[in-house]
Amino acid sequence: MTISRWRTIILSVLVIGMTYGRVVWSARIELTRADALVGREKVEQLGLAARLYAPGNAYAARALESLRELGAWSTIRGAILSSRSFYTPNRALLDEANRHLDVRTEAASSPALGATVLALLGLTIWLASAVGLLGRAIAENLEWSRRAFAYGAGVIVGLTLFAMGLHWA
Repeated sequence: MTISRWRTIILSVLVIGMTYGRVVWSARIELTRADALVGREKVEQLGLAARLYAPGNAYAARALESLRELGAWSTIRGAILSSRSFYTPNRALLDEANRHLDVRTEAASSPALGATVLALLGLTIWLASAVGLLGRAIAENLEWSRRAFAYGAGVIVGLTLFAMGLHWA
């Protein structure tokens, strides 16, 4: 591998690591703040800590357990649903919260897979076309090259697919 690829890999690992660290650190801060509070303020602060979910984040898990002990099922449900992506973390606890709240979740338990894939495909096309437009289609003297129209069309198509996927999700 070339040096530029190694730099890209190292930079990517650093950015991902820093982002993960920030999420875990923020959850720790919110959980610590919640320990000093009582009543509704404590529940709200624990909800903030629980929303800062990342795989392996013990602070978010502790916040969910504290919310469970307090019986704050609505806050638990909101925290879990706000942190879901292509999978739902803490699915068993979400099901328990839904039972306590008597929520019917047959049709609306997660975003539609097809719409999610469409949104991700649109986002990929949109970003790749935008990078291509800025990096390859505009010449050094700021004149448009022949590729500019293809990349511009890619931006429009990608943005449209992304918006449609979000609308249908």
